[in-house]
Amino acid sequence: MRSFGVASVLTSLGDLWIFESKEGCDKNAVGKLLNAFIAVDHKDSLLLRGCAREANYNHLQIIIYDFSRPRLNIPNHMLPQIEHPTLISALHSDNPTVMNVLVDMGNFERQVLVRDYEVGKTVAFDQRIPNLKEVYTSDGYRMFSRGSVQTILPPNKKARTGRLCSSFDSQIKDLERDALNNQEQGQEVKRKKRDAEEELKDLQDKLQV
Repeated sequence: MRSFGVASVLTSLGDLWIFESKEGCDKNAVGKLLNAFIAVDHKDSLLLRGCAREANYNHLQIIIYDFSRPRLNIPNHMLPQIEHPTLISALHSDNPTVMNVLVDMGNFERQVLVRDYEVGKTVAFDQRIPNLKEVYTSDGYRMFSRGSVQTILPPNKKARTGRLCSSFDSQIKDLERDALNNQEQGQEVKRKKRDAEEELKDLQDKLQV
């Protein structure tokens, strides 16, 4: 069986989620495509799905693609002419099939990464850049226009951890910080409850006098 996971042969360009550049990083831009597997034909896709079923993984995304196809060479005039990096430029793999799938299936070469919300709006809506499909900000906003309709989607707060996370240290620290904050808030609530109970007791004692 000839197949492999998209994420398993991609490497990140930094210690961040997917990419690192002067514009920042964002895991939302890559969507669900990095959770997919690539198979060379329908027969192999059935074998792969059978393996996934045995492992109780029933929602496997499989992309059938020609492994013999060389790395796509995208002409400059078909790319967004802009100073900001594209998503495909922020990813690296020695496997041409994976990079081809990201282009053919995900249009990663037409998705642009920017620093923040205001820059994103300018790039997505004001500059009318040819070949631009979508804009992603470092804090997770997705912006695009279809005809005269302009769309801004907020960050996906329920997004799960990305496969390409090269280090869980920052994630663990965030969870530890959240746990500490929750603990402190719980202690504060208990203190306020205790103070309120003491005030109520004092009031009851005064009423009984």
